[in-house]
Amino acid sequence: MEKLLLIFMLGWSAVQAPPVGWLGITVQELTPQMAARLGVRSGDGVVVMSVQFDSPAKRGGLQEGDVITAINGRKVPDIQTLRKEVSKTTPDTPLQVTIIRERKERVLEIRVGAPPKEAA
Repeated sequence: MEKLLLIFMLGWSAVQAPPVGWLGITVQELTPQMAARLGVRSGDGVVVMSVQFDSPAKRGGLQEGDVITAINGRKVPDIQTLRKEVSKTTPDTPLQVTIIRERKERVLEIRVGAPPKEAA
């Protein structure tokens, strides 16, 4: 019986997907027009279009209009890079998120969350 239970537990852990990170934001590629208006170079990040209420991003200080340029020192030139960096981060892990806000670079520490059950 113990062997059966152990096999079941090992099998169960093998089929469960690893937890993925979530910030609770909607982003858009940085167009040349947006870059000029926000005071950044085109291709240097992604623009935060919305921040969900009570999300990790909101608690970490991220705001609409911020341009995310790096995560943990790694450049974020596009949405796919941002998505990959965040999703491979285990929930409850802090990320150093470099942003440009009001033409000034800032670094925020955002503790990654898990996606809400309805979004998973």
